[in-house]
Amino acid sequence: MLAEKIITAYLPEEVGEECLLNATNTLYPNKTVYVINEWWKPEGNTLWERQPSNAPSNIIPDVLAYHYNGTNDFILYGCKKLKKLIE
Repeated sequence: MLAEKIITAYLPEEVGEECLLNATNTLYPNKTVYVINEWWKPEGNTLWERQPSNAPSNIIPDVLAYHYNGTNDFILYGCKKLKKLIE
């Protein structure tokens, strides 16, 4: 539920609230959350090339790090493309 909450709260800021089909959640959670999506492909970018530019896999970063500091104070970090560092 927390992963879904962070993603659905992130989308209105990224694509604009008017572009969402339904606004189920636009509030960030009140806990620290880390999300690593699995839309990327370790062997290359073939999966990214087949997706439309407005697909969630192209909008949501590979990693979202949401740090909640209390009393609605938070920091959101994201990484668009993961890359292999060590093999």
